[in-house]
Amino acid sequence: MALDGVEKIKDVRIAMIAAASKTLDYIQSNKYATVEEVMSHILKEVYAHDDVKRGAIAAANFTYKYKMKHHLLSNKEILREVSNSIGDLLSHMNTVGGRD
Repeated sequence: MALDGVEKIKDVRIAMIAAASKTLDYIQSNKYATVEEVMSHILKEVYAHDDVKRGAIAAANFTYKYKMKHHLLSNKEILREVSNSIGDLLSHMNTVGGRD
């Protein structure tokens, strides 16, 4: 059964928050992890295809960079920022991916 547009957006958003959370968990247990290590971990952990996986990767990358820049913030604060930025990340994905 194919997902309609609304359901797919919900799935992408859920995958993005899950990937952000997994990214923070990985960084917490591997303090000197590189972005490449984090991405490899996320790719293994996210069981999705197409736009859902692309969204998860975008969120993980954003989360990693944000955490490195704002390392004193709590994971909860970082997840809140990721959640607030999902719309921008999705918009950027659509522009870069040629979806519009």
